[in-house]
Formats: sequence, structure tokens, C-alpha cells
Amino acid sequence: MKIKMKALSVAVGATLGVASLNANADALLFPFFQSGNGAVTYLSLHGDAGSLGDFTSNSLHYVWNYNDPVLGTCTHFDLDGSMSQSDLIQQSVSAPGVPGGDDLDTKFGDASNPAYLTVGNTEGFLTVEDDSLEGGFRGQAIIVNVANGTVTAYKGLNNPASTSEADFNSLPVSHFSHDLTWYPTNVVDTAWFLLVTGTNMNNLSGWRGAVNSFNGFGGVFNRDEVFASGGASIDTVCYDTITVADFTNAAQQAHVANGGYAWLINAPIGNNADPANPTDATGALMVKIESSDALGPTKTAISLENAFPNFPY
Repeated sequence: MKIKMKALSVAVGATLGVASLNANADALLFPFFQSGNGAVTYLSLHGDAGSLGDFTSNSLHYVWNYNDPVLGTCTHFDLDGSMSQSDLIQQSVSAPGVPGGDDLDTKFGDASNPAYLTVGNTEGFLTVEDDSLEGGFRGQAIIVNVANGTVTAYKGLNNPASTSEADFNSLPVSHFSHDLTWYPTNVVDTAWFLLVTGTNMNNLSGWRGAVNSFNGFGGVFNRDEVFASGGASIDTVCYDTITVADFTNAAQQAHVANGGYAWLINAPIGNNADPANPTDATGALMVKIESSDALGPTKTAISLENAFPNFPY
């Protein structure tokens, strides 16, 4: 049984007749992490709130949705941390001592108080909230995987329309469609980590927003602009890893074997996990994962896929 530390602290405060309310808040979304099996994901966090020298003055709230070996995909787990004003936290996503965890506190010394996912050998996404004014919290994730040669970094994504850790539903972080491209399949293996985005992403039962992904043009193009109609669609609840085979038929896959392009629509749908309830999804973020041994030992590149319209990246 998991005890929700945030809920527990609120309950204790209510029992004692006191309240600690933050007038300000800002939140960052880290749409993809890996821990274990050769991978470590590092976070760098910096905020404007709190007091100088007081490493408990800027409250942090971490929410992970990860692949639990018992409970399955998008299992919710959250813990509190803290830092001082203008402090810099550098940490691994998973806890020191578990696969994919690294004890940077011991290695380099740090007075701040990061929180960790207490399991390894997993993947998923997380949000981190602090007490800063909107736009005052910033961060970066670096994924290092010595098994497949991955070294990649991206910035934590902010929703300028909301300060809530639950809501990543505006255009910069929730896209209705993406422009997918891929190299020849005999040279590069391509997959996409598709994260559904929207409201209520910190749900205690795990994020359950859902989208249906399909070809927006009703087909795909090969490298030379030749169109092949048809295709397939796939439903995603929370997140999943998809490939070209998930939105094309066998003939189309042969057509684009030397590389291709698809305009993939990510349309919000009713919640597959609970069809009686509407989805909280508004779109998706897609992370491209490309692996190749064409230049020697296998190397893997991870990058945010191009959204359509092409904003903000």
C-alpha cells in the first residue's frame, strides 16, 4: 500500500487546524524518462521562489507516471521536495540504489532536498511544481543510456496558460497533430513515444487521457512525394511507444521502406480505460527514438518530433 505523502501532509495540516497555501506556483512537464537497463535520466531544476540559504523555503512536488511491474503503465506516484531561492538541484529521476538511479548528492554535495521515484528499470513521464511565479521555474532532462548509445537532452516544458501540475493543455505542450518523418527502415529503426497531454494529468489513479492517432491525409508519402492511400489507427491511453506499422497497412509499409512522411492526427477520444467517462486529453507530445548501427556500434537519438502547426518547435 502506497501512502501519498502530499495527501498525508494536507490531512495532518487539517487535523491540526493549520493550512499552508502557496500563493504562487509554476510547473514543468518532462515528457519522457528512462531508468535502468543501462539508462539514467538526470534532472536539473532552478526556481525563483523561497529564501536564500533556506533549503526548505521553495516547496517542490514531483508526480511520476511510470510503468510499474505489477500495476502496469501510467502508475501514479508522488513525493515532496524542497530547495532555496535560486538553488540548483541536479539529480537522477530514480532514487540512488535502484536501477537507473545515481547519488549526485554524495558525489558533489547538495543541501537541497530532491525527491525520487523509488523504483528503476522503468520509463514514463513526470511533472515538477514549485512556488515560483509563472515562468519562474526552469529545468532540463538529460537521458544517458550506455547500452544503446543514447545521450540526449531537452528542456522541461511549461504551460504558459496554467500554473497547475495537472494541466498541460495549451498549444505549446498539447498538439492535435505531428509531422512524422523516418529514414530508410533497413538503416534506422524509428519509433515514437506518444504522450497524451491535457488536463488532470496528476490524477491519483494515473493519467488516463486518450487519443486516437491516424493519417490526416488518408495515407502516407514516400521520399519522392508519391502518395499511398489507406492506413490504420491506434488508440493510446496515457502513453505508448508506436511505430510506422501502427498507422499504415502492409502495402504502405513497403511503399515507405526507403523513408517517408505522415501527418499524424492525435484526436482526443473517450477514455479507453473507462469508456463511460470522457477523456481529459487535448492532444499529444511525440518523442522520436531513432536507432542505427550504420556508422558502427548502435547509436540512438531521442528528440521531440515536429508538431503541426510548427509552434513552438
